[in-house]
Amino acid sequence: MIERRTVHTALSLGIAAGVMAFVLLANTPDWGMLWSAVFDAGHAPLFGLFALMVLRAASAWENPRAGQTGPRRIRNYVLALGVTVAFGGLTEILQGLGSRHAELWDFIRDVLGGSAILLLAFGFDRRADPHPTHGRLPRAQECSLRVILAFVAMILLAVAFLRVTTVAIAYLRRDAIFPRICEFDDRWQTTLVGVQDAVLTNGEPPAGWGRELSNLVRRLTFLPARYPGMSILEPHPDWTGYERLVFQVYSEEPAPVGLVLRINDSRHNNAYGDRFNRTLVIQPGSNRISIALDDVRRAPTTRLMDMTHIRGLTLFAVDPPMPFSVYLDGFRLER
Repeated sequence: MIERRTVHTALSLGIAAGVMAFVLLANTPDWGMLWSAVFDAGHAPLFGLFALMVLRAASAWENPRAGQTGPRRIRNYVLALGVTVAFGGLTEILQGLGSRHAELWDFIRDVLGGSAILLLAFGFDRRADPHPTHGRLPRAQECSLRVILAFVAMILLAVAFLRVTTVAIAYLRRDAIFPRICEFDDRWQTTLVGVQDAVLTNGEPPAGWGRELSNLVRRLTFLPARYPGMSILEPHPDWTGYERLVFQVYSEEPAPVGLVLRINDSRHNNAYGDRFNRTLVIQPGSNRISIALDDVRRAPTTRLMDMTHIRGLTLFAVDPPMPFSVYLDGFRLER
């Protein structure tokens, strides 16, 4: 019996150790935001499996003939959750000390996944009755308890996969409005917009731009930094069949300001010469920016841009000495 328990415990802890090794060593694939979100959400089922293995290892040493198995069984669930929380925090600390970043949301997903799987296991565990001497619950109450626990577990898993849902909806909205590149006031599509050392807000167009007041525009404020700016992440990738990228910029600055437009495809190797770069001189007042897509296609120095797999569009400033703002509207492709 001892040997069987030992093997059972070793196997369970071996699987748990494998889960930890995978979490620590596996790198997020660079396949796009959706795959990255799926990979991150995978923390939940992985730590659910980890929690279940810790529970099985602890349960292997129960003695059902000793009586009061219910309270002991419940303590094993608490132990499994505690170990899961501790190891979830430990993995993030170790990643932070290494070459990867510690992520609070990864830790939250670890806890959510472990809690959800333990709740599901508890609901179907007939040996987890805290009052075994009182007899089993009536069948109707037992079924109701299982439904409640399963419902709570599903909610926890849904929260863990919330980022996946958000990015998927953003992709659908992005494709629905094409050839418009991005609707900044669409709360789903803002998932695909990022800023660095800058602030992006929605508001009414400034007086003199000629825009309807009901047409919200985006105010982008560049802060003093090396490359403050805004990126449209993973726009609709296929730009073939269109001739130019067009957007509007309005500046209330008294003098011209310089901005840089960068466009890259999925093959971009992060070298300056492997993407489209153009300095834009933004005059005071309204500016209509038109970029020939043939220039974008020919921009990389050693190849042609893959216009079927455009990956990102960034508008940034270079070393501004003080904060300044411009207003943006109407990013779209035209034939």
